Parts: sequence; C-alpha cells; structure tokens
Amino acid sequence: MRRPLVLAATAVLLCAACTRVNAPEAQNAVQKAVAATRQISAQVGTTLDLSDGGSTKAQIVTNGSFDMAADRGRLDVRPVPGTNRGDILFADGKIYMRNVAPEEVDETWLWTDRDTAESHYVFRAPYNDPEHTLIQVSQMHEVHAKGEDTVDGVRATRYTGVLDYETVVLRMAADVRGTLDAARDAYGRDLPFGAEAWVDGQGRLIQARLTFKDAKTTYASLTMSLTELGKPVTVTPPSADETRPAANNRNILAG
Repeated sequence: MRRPLVLAATAVLLCAACTRVNAPEAQNAVQKAVAATRQISAQVGTTLDLSDGGSTKAQIVTNGSFDMAADRGRLDVRPVPGTNRGDILFADGKIYMRNVAPEEVDETWLWTDRDTAESHYVFRAPYNDPEHTLIQVSQMHEVHAKGEDTVDGVRATRYTGVLDYETVVLRMAADVRGTLDAARDAYGRDLPFGAEAWVDGQGRLIQARLTFKDAKTTYASLTMSLTELGKPVTVTPPSADETRPAANNRNILAG
C-alpha cells in the first residue's frame, strides 16, 4: 500500500505557483466550523484515493461514529481492492485495533497511545483519526467562499484554500516525511496541497476534501463526510485481558 505514495511524492509537479491572497472572514468561518464540529458527535466516513500518476491506484475507506468532544469513537477500515478489514476503537487516550477479515487473521486487540500515533500516507490521519483531519482543515489558508452546494441533502457554503507543508506532514512518520522532503526540494517551492470545506447553516463542518495534485494528475485526495451530527455515540473499550501493546502500526490499520 505504500508504493503509490512513494511514487506520487517523487513525481515532478507542473502547476504554477498560487497567488497568495488572504480572506480573513472566510478563513475565520472555516475555523469556527471546525471548532463547533469538534464539540459534537457525528457519523464519519472517509475515502482516501492514492495514485502514482499512472495506472497504479489504491483506495482506503473508513466508516464509523465519533464523539469528538469525548474523544471516543469506532471506525471500520478497509483497502480497495482487498479483502482485509480492520476495526479501530478510540477511548481513554488509547487506540485499540484488530483485524476482523479475512477470517484467518488474528482478531486480538492491539493498543497504542493516541497522542504518539503517526501517519504513513499523505492525508491519512494516524489510525484514521478524524480529529487529526479536522485540525488540518482548520489550518487551511488563502480561503475563499465559492457559493453553495447541497451535500447529503444539506445546503452548505463551500470554501476553498491551500494547506502549507507543515500542516500536511503533521505527525507524519520520519521516513515518509523524508520522501516528501525530497520531492519538495526537487520541486523548488511548496507542493500543491489544496483544501475544501463545506459548512452548513448552523456553522458546522459537514464535508472536507484535501488534495495533492498538479495540472494533470491527482496524486492523493481525501474526502471526509460528517452526517447525523449530534447523534449519541457509545464506545466500550476491550478489557485488559483482551488486549496487548502494538509492536508497530505498519499494517492495514496504520495511519
């Protein structure tokens, strides 16, 4: 699963430099929406598309529920194509994970500390943590309102902007960051990372998209949707005798 990212990160990018224009009102609206959303619960779905710029493509899909205020949630994660499926649970400052498909995979719960987990792909949050993505969205700049869209039946204002490099590599594993650092050096300026945010009439974020693309190719794109905002979320962590510490997180469940 790491090959598409490596190829994407080392590609020669062709887009022109963006004109840096600040829009404080729009940026403030996005930041307020993220802050409001981080105080409630939601059904969360993400789709991460990765490409090497050619025929090699991969997709990672997550679905679940998350109480951002309580820092608790549960996600189902799977690669496409692929038969593996993972179960990830967030509670009490820890992340619990297990493989639940195919049947022959060990279903023991492994755990790691949430605040030390790392990302191993562009735009894939550590263990797919939705709050990590929300933090990245809140840091978009050069933000502009682009009118209204309907998202899952809800009218929302769409905002567009860009992400700086440090936001993209936030909590990224050193080896992956090294690959991106080399690509950035070869490019000679900031890599083209874009962001979009959709804010509903109550000032809450209901969809976000992060993109890494040049004029011809999209190398990485993450779309996150948040629905059923405010719906209660119940999470029960496994008991101590059902778990063991994770030696590493380099598997399908890794961020």
